[in-house]
Amino acid sequence: NIVGRYFTVIVLTITILTGIYWWIFDPSLIFISTTAILIITCPCAFSLSGTFTNGHFLNILGRNKLFIKNAPVIEKMSKITHIVFDKTGTLTDPLIHDVKYEGIEPDEESRNAIAGIFAQSTHPLSKAIRKHIGDYLPVVPENFEEIPGKGLKARVNGVNYRLGSSVFVTGKSDHTATSVCISSDKGLSGKYIIRNYYRKSVPSILKTLSEKYRLSVISGDNASERPNLIKLTNGKAVLQFNQKPSDKLEYIQSLQEKGEKVLMIGDGLNDAGALMQSDVGFAITTDSNNFTPASDGIMEAGAFSKLPGFLKMSFYNRRIIITSLIFSFIYNIIGVSFAVQGLLSPLVAAILMPASSITIMLISYLSSLSAGRKLLNIK
Repeated sequence: NIVGRYFTVIVLTITILTGIYWWIFDPSLIFISTTAILIITCPCAFSLSGTFTNGHFLNILGRNKLFIKNAPVIEKMSKITHIVFDKTGTLTDPLIHDVKYEGIEPDEESRNAIAGIFAQSTHPLSKAIRKHIGDYLPVVPENFEEIPGKGLKARVNGVNYRLGSSVFVTGKSDHTATSVCISSDKGLSGKYIIRNYYRKSVPSILKTLSEKYRLSVISGDNASERPNLIKLTNGKAVLQFNQKPSDKLEYIQSLQEKGEKVLMIGDGLNDAGALMQSDVGFAITTDSNNFTPASDGIMEAGAFSKLPGFLKMSFYNRRIIITSLIFSFIYNIIGVSFAVQGLLSPLVAAILMPASSITIMLISYLSSLSAGRKLLNIK
């Protein structure tokens, strides 16, 4: 864009000065030299440098299950200094977990009601408990409300239910384990204790990223996982627990006020505000059809292990664009130097002009393909 802003003015200035020069010394070369300049300095090569490279990189990232909404996001990725991870559903695998229930055993009616309420939520813990409960008679709760960072409220068959964090349900904190508490007007009281399993790729990813970026892990759960996360991050990450959505947003803002360029990776629900506030926000999901308007991209869960490669790709993208621009500059300088001397005919210039564009496309394609093979194991 910066180059394009001055390109036309510079070209026209050179053309006019060249025409004046040959008008004084050899009028027969005026047409040949000025026409050759205007043809050989086609801005296509400059335009293609960024557009074609960005387009090809978006295609490569999409084939590897990172779907980015536009090309400027790639540029922002190359400037990231701090990566913030949500814990539940991001570092932990929402499909692998152990769930057990403690408390007053619910009767069949309460069990169906609880399952029906959890079925309305897309939170990873809700999905885990719903799967643990198993088959139930379909029930549609009334006055259903999901309060981000706290839990669920609903009314089923005239009974009010409250499901969520210990503070939300009982008014007391519980730091012993990741749990979802249950209460109802019928006197039901208990909690589901969930043991999450971290994705297999998490240790290597955090180790690799910590060498270049500052890391943070923020979670709405209690601090029971602190020892595990300290071990996983080798004590190099900032750990924040019991974080409401507003707290996550404020944390991102505090990092940005310190000059950090933040990449936020979350599940796209309770993290919507933080994803939108961050310089780049990725929602990780097991279903790429999930609608997550707050994020800059959607990453399928299976591609999470490629996160370091995705970030390196953004650096390669910038490097390839700069290389293409340098080639375009050299091409234009050499072409103009021959044209102003009257040594380049318009016909030859007309042949070289599209050739330069094709060359830029080949440089971009082969370089980005090479980067994809090196960083993302593309065959």
